[in-house]
Amino acid sequence: MSSLRALTATLTLSCLLLATPAAWAADDSEKELAKKVIASLFVSALSVSGAIFLILEMYAPYAGLVQISNAPLLAALAQLGQ
Repeated sequence: MSSLRALTATLTLSCLLLATPAAWAADDSEKELAKKVIASLFVSALSVSGAIFLILEMYAPYAGLVQISNAPLLAALAQLGQ
C-alpha cells in the first residue's frame, strides 16, 4: 500500500512540475515576460506538489519518508498509567 502511495505522490509531483511550465515554454512572444511567467508557474507547481506530497505522507505518520516519533505518546501514556 505504501508503494502505491509513493508512486501516486511521485506521479503527481512530476505532472505538476513538468506539465504547466512546458505548456508555456512554446510561446515565444515577449520572451522576458514569458520567462518570468514560467518561473512563477514552476515555483507554484513545486509548492502545490510539495503540499500534496506532505498530505499523502502524513496519512500514515509512523511509516514513509516523513516519520514522527512515538516517544512523546509513550511518555504521556506512561504518566497516565501511574
